[in-house]
Amino acid sequence: MEDKTWTREYAAQYAIDAHKGQKRKFTGAPYVIHLLYVADAAEKWAQESSDVLNARLFYIVGCLHAVIEDTDVTYEDLVRDFGPGRARRVQALTCPNVEGNRAARKKAYREQMSLTSTVPRVVKIFDMKHNVPDIAENDPGFAPRYIQECLAMLDTIQATAPSNYLEDVGIHEAFHVLVNETRADFTRLLIDLEDA
Repeated sequence: MEDKTWTREYAAQYAIDAHKGQKRKFTGAPYVIHLLYVADAAEKWAQESSDVLNARLFYIVGCLHAVIEDTDVTYEDLVRDFGPGRARRVQALTCPNVEGNRAARKKAYREQMSLTSTVPRVVKIFDMKHNVPDIAENDPGFAPRYIQECLAMLDTIQATAPSNYLEDVGIHEAFHVLVNETRADFTRLLIDLEDA
């Protein structure tokens, strides 16, 4: 019998329960729609990129990527409910609580992401891919700053990627294509906003 904590349904329901009542800032849609988008996109990327990757792990971490940061769920709760490996990957996606301004927090987050494995890196990319167009459309005054922060995160994610691992599982090229395509999309949006 399969461990329920490895099922897509368990992870999705956990996210739904944890984020109950939360809404997307601009659309008012249930926040869980964002989580499921990220989970589905990351899982699909993993399935298409390699026969070796555990695509379900990408889905689970995608569902849970904001649970520590945006709910009452703790890292210890995730260790208990999903095990230490999945909990560590979700914690890597949690912006560290550091003293200082936004720039200091984003720098600490990039430093944290530079030390993490492939799964959180890919989930973070799809998180940004879903957030950037929404912010660009609905908050054009803040969007350039946010996109620049995302571009800096992409630079970190790519520059510090574990190359040996990526090559071993056959995703080196797919990973860099994902990062470069995302960077191009964000750069185009930024230029469009600056030209507006």
